[in-house]
Amino acid sequence: VLSESRIISVTVIASPAAPSGTKQSLNIYNALGEQVGSQHLTAGKNEINISNLSNGIYFVKIGNTAKKVVIRR
Repeated sequence: VLSESRIISVTVIASPAAPSGTKQSLNIYNALGEQVGSQHLTAGKNEINISNLSNGIYFVKIGNTAKKVVIRR
């Protein structure tokens, strides 16, 4: 649950098996499955501004991994 924060912090660790220069994308979906945000990630720490998102349930997807995030301000 994100209450006061308006930034999601994501750390990307490059996979040794991934081809050099492989880029990851972070996608944010609302509860209806509509994409409401997207950002290309670089190796290391990345910050994603979520101040434009209303209270609600979102799914953050990086590659094949998705996590539920609840925004409550």
